[in-house]
Parts: sequence; C-alpha cells; structure tokens
Amino acid sequence: MIQQLILYVISIAAITISLGSLLFLITRIKKIEVRLQFIYKLLSMKRAKKPGRVRKRYIVFAIISEHDLEKKEVEKAIRDTWRKVFGELSLARADPQLIYFEPSIQRGIIRVRHTYKKDCLAILGLIHEINNVKCILVPITTSGTLKRAQKKLYMLRRDLQPK
Repeated sequence: MIQQLILYVISIAAITISLGSLLFLITRIKKIEVRLQFIYKLLSMKRAKKPGRVRKRYIVFAIISEHDLEKKEVEKAIRDTWRKVFGELSLARADPQLIYFEPSIQRGIIRVRHTYKKDCLAILGLIHEINNVKCILVPITTSGTLKRAQKKLYMLRRDLQPK
C-alpha cells in the first residue's frame, strides 16, 4: 500500500513537472511567434519613398499671338496668373520656371514640380493676353526629362522651317 502511495505521489510529481515544463514551452513558443510576426510585418512593409526627392516635369508649349513675345514677358505672365489663381504659397511650392524660350518660333519649356503639373497646364490655358497682346499658350507635351522635352521642341522647330 505504501509502495502504491509512493508511486502515486511520484507520478503526480512527474505530471506536475511535465505540466510546468509544458507551460514553460508554450509561453516560450508564444514569445517566438510574436517576434516572428513582427519580423514578417517589417519585411512585408513597402519602403517609403525618400521625402527629399523632388521630381520635375517639363512642359513644352507654343504661343500663338499677333506679335513676338520675349522670355521675361512670358515668364512674368505665367507667374502673375499663377499667383492670382492659386496663391503665393502654391507658386512657391510649384516653382514654375521658364527654362527655355525661343522667340523666333514662340515655343518654350516650363519646369514645374510633378505634383503641380495639372495646375501648370490650367494656367497655360488661362493666359489670353500678355502685355496687351492677345495670345494663346498651347501645351504640346509633358516630359519627365529635359532632354526628351528638347527633342520634342526641336522636332517641332524643324517642321516650322521653310523648305
């Protein structure tokens, strides 16, 4: 009887010890699972774009007018119209610049931030007069690089020259 009681106590102690080690293993597995989930989230997240990256767009445009216009006049008209329509803050953020203008063929290239491309196209459509000269600014194409914009401008230039 005593032997059975001793075996019974030993078996209960063994079960208790095995349950304790089992609980220890379960908590350890849960901690490992949490760490693996965290690592998975880190790996599956998309990389954020660099905040300092400023992409630009180059808009090739043509001017149809009665008289030839100068570069300074055109740039001033674009900036003044932008300021009136969208405000000074938008003008500063977009930073539209007339980087190239050919007075002989009345064509040019405007550089603007990519987020303000549509605003720039709208501004070109709103300008109907520069220094009391009636005109229309027609956007021809938009490019991501200056080189491609210049290619398009020069292709148009060849088409306009007399043969």
